[in-house]
Amino acid sequence: MATTTITTPGHVTLQQPVAPVTKRMKARALDVLFMLMYMLIMLSVLTGIYNSLSYSSSKDDWFMVLCVIASLPVVFYSVIMEVLNGGRTLGKQIVGLRVIKQDGGRVTLVDSLMRWMMLSVDLWITMGLGVLVMCLSSRNQRLGDLAAGTLVVPDVADELLAYRPNVPYTNPKYHPTYPQAADLSMNQSEVIDRTLVSDPFDLQGYASRLSVKVQQVLDIVPYPQHDKPQEFLRTVLNDYRYYCSRPLVESAQG
Repeated sequence: MATTTITTPGHVTLQQPVAPVTKRMKARALDVLFMLMYMLIMLSVLTGIYNSLSYSSSKDDWFMVLCVIASLPVVFYSVIMEVLNGGRTLGKQIVGLRVIKQDGGRVTLVDSLMRWMMLSVDLWITMGLGVLVMCLSSRNQRLGDLAAGTLVVPDVADELLAYRPNVPYTNPKYHPTYPQAADLSMNQSEVIDRTLVSDPFDLQGYASRLSVKVQQVLDIVPYPQHDKPQEFLRTVLNDYRYYCSRPLVESAQG
């Protein structure tokens, strides 16, 4: 199975499998089947309603209005399902797929609308060009995915966690020590990371000074086990990345 690298807003890097083209086509076929079933059921219901109505000059007009309203769930099917069902249509849910953002986050209404608008280009206007694009794309993305910045991935939370790097904050049992770390900005976390990498033993005193600054900014009193500046900063950084990684895990479990 092909994989791709996902970098979350908190600089959490994951190797994430992407959905095979065949599975995506199977999910699409199931979605089409469900939509056809819905349309047949609604046609039967609306026909019954039409026949039960007494004749009037506006009878046909009202019937057309009902038909338009009943067709809306089919027209906006993928948008409705992806937004309300965590990036999954019924077909994707059965096959075991999910749509996510390229940074691992949950898809938004805007993302789903962009994918929906490009679907006609992918399938009908270009005579199936989207399928060819998926086959040629390293991430198996159709034109709608490229435009919306989304990926279709296996819908398995445990599989997602299995591809995480072996660092403390990716452990499902990890518990953050300093909740204030969630208030760090990305730039501040990068400063801490660079400091720990460039001067791991604090020979220049960088970590000591930065540790004091972080304690002041976040209003933290270090626990005794973190009396060394490097240990304190490393713990704060792991806590920050833990909080940043939560949206991705929730999306996968979602």
